[in-house]
Formats: sequence, structure tokens, C-alpha cells
Amino acid sequence: MNFHKNFNVKQVVMYLLAITVIAYGLGAFILFRTGGNFNKESKTNYTIDATKTLNLEGINEISVDISSSTINIIPEGTGGIKAHLYGDVIASSNYTKPELECYKSGSTLVIKQVNKTHMSFGFFSSDIKLDVYIPSNYNKDVKLVSSSGDININDSKFNKLQCKLSSGKLTLNNINVNTFTYSNSSGDLVADKLTTKTTTLDSSSGSININMFSGDLKSESSSGDTTVHYSDFDNNINMHSSSGRVLLKLPASAHFNLDASASSGDVTCDFPITVSGKKNDHKLQGTVVNGKNKISIDVSSGDINITPALEPVL
Repeated sequence: MNFHKNFNVKQVVMYLLAITVIAYGLGAFILFRTGGNFNKESKTNYTIDATKTLNLEGINEISVDISSSTINIIPEGTGGIKAHLYGDVIASSNYTKPELECYKSGSTLVIKQVNKTHMSFGFFSSDIKLDVYIPSNYNKDVKLVSSSGDININDSKFNKLQCKLSSGKLTLNNINVNTFTYSNSSGDLVADKLTTKTTTLDSSSGSININMFSGDLKSESSSGDTTVHYSDFDNNINMHSSSGRVLLKLPASAHFNLDASASSGDVTCDFPITVSGKKNDHKLQGTVVNGKNKISIDVSSGDINITPALEPVL
């Protein structure tokens, strides 16, 4: 077979030239239609300012579900609940302002941000916040869900608090709840003065830092450091971390039974512990005074440090 007879270089060149001419023609048409400026597509500023109010009669749970906005929970007065969605959006394609919905569903009060535009291309910038004013005498359940945004809660007392974030930071300050549940795919938890009976934490990627804490604790972390500083301690702790350091600070008077292991890392306990079995750098079992309270910590990659909180928490 003659290769040159079956491979016509001139014909290939002609095909490539035709494709080039078509591409240039298409580009010229687009330039003509846009006036020669791709950025000429209009960028419109939108201002969002919506407020809803409802009473809390017959309500046992407040449920807030927001897609991509910061949630601020603010205690105020003793009246009804008020939700204020506000901020600015800049968009370069067809955009419809989000709507704020607030309604009762059985014994649940639902607050939602409804987005009617799904941006697949074009310029988009958003700085939207949702302030939820909850009467200071409301002490039932609160559930907060944020797909992409921060959650901030201050000076509140609830029966049950659930916070679920896909990506964002949860900040708590002076919170008192019976049951606290937290989950986050990617983001940090920072809490100061968190008083609970039971706390469950589930973090896929992000740090956990809790100061002045009390309550039974169950913590699961895939990646990120975990620091928990107890203000008083008469509790059980079960913590697991795939990758990250675990630092546990307890009052100097704490009594507990310890079972701690780090597959790749060191285990240290600065309390006077009576060791059970053989001690090594990666595993420590024993009792501090008595075994009334149980502490179990398992880390795959990272150190475990348990130390007395000798200095007062500021």
C-alpha cells in the first residue's frame, strides 16, 4: 500500500484552513453582536431587603434553611419572631431576587430563602445576610441549615440546637442548650461559653475550638484539630479523629478513666494517672482518682494531649 496515495496533505491543509476561516467568522460575528467587548454584558446591582414576622403560638421548633447567606440568630424582646433578609447582589446574567418565606407547618415555624435563579455562567457576587430575631424567652428547639454561609448565634438558651453546614463557619457565644448537634462538611466551629447536657459533633474538614464548655461529648472529625476546654467536668467523652490533633483541657480536680490511642502520634496526660497495662507513646489507659467518668479518644494520625486547665478561662 502506498502511504502517500492515501494521505493527501493538501486535502488536510484545506480542511484545516476551512475550519480556521469558520472559527474567525464566528468570532467576528460575536464581536459584532457584543460591540467588541465580552465584558459589555450588563452587571446589574440588586438590593435585597425583605422582612417577615410571625407569632410563636403553638411553635415547638424554629427551622431556618438558607442556601448561601450568613445566618445571625439574635435574641430580642419577648414578642414574635422577625426574619430580615438583606444585602447586595451583582449579577451579569438574568437574575431574579431571592424570596424570603416564613410560615407555620404544624408545630414548626419555617424560615427559608428561596432562590429562583440558578447561575450556571456569568458574573455573580453576593453578600446576603439573614437576621433572625428570636424572643429571649423562647426556650424550645432551633434547627439551622446553611448550604454555603456562616452561622452566628449569641446569648441564647434553647432546649435543642441543631446546626448543619455544608461550607461555612459556626460561631457560638454564651449558649445554653440541653442538646447540641453540629455537622459540617467543610468549615470551622468556634464556641465560647457553651453549656450543654449532651453535645454531638461531626466535622469532615475543619477545626473545632470550644472554650468554657460543659456536657457529655461525642466528637467525630475526619480532618482538622479539635480543642475542647472544660469549665467544669463531670461528664463522659468519646472522641475520634482520622487526622488532626486532639487537645483536651480539664479542671485540675477532674476524675476520670482514660482510654486513649494514637496510631500515628503521641499520647500525653498531665494528670496523676494510675496506668493500666503497658504504657507506650501511642496508647495510654488508666485512672485519675476514680473511674466515674469515661474518656475515650482515638486518633489515626495526630497527637492526643490531656492537660489540667490551671489558668482561669478568659
